[in-house]
Amino acid sequence: MSKKSFWVLFGAIQAAGLIASRLANVHIHPFATILALVLLLPGILLGSVTHFPDGLIVALAVPINAGAWYVLGKILRPT
Repeated sequence: MSKKSFWVLFGAIQAAGLIASRLANVHIHPFATILALVLLLPGILLGSVTHFPDGLIVALAVPINAGAWYVLGKILRPT
């Protein structure tokens, strides 16, 4: 997988996770909540240890996930 397609995949997954988090309602759409949690891992785990507002947690999740994907990319494609 090329570097560009790797980051396009990252962007698509993060966008889907952000959209799912906006649609999430545990009582009405539990699938959207679960999908958002899975797609935004590991950055969304920040919410389990902090008391930040939800919007800030989601905003911080993407840069944290970018770092995790960067490390994953280095592991999968050693140079």
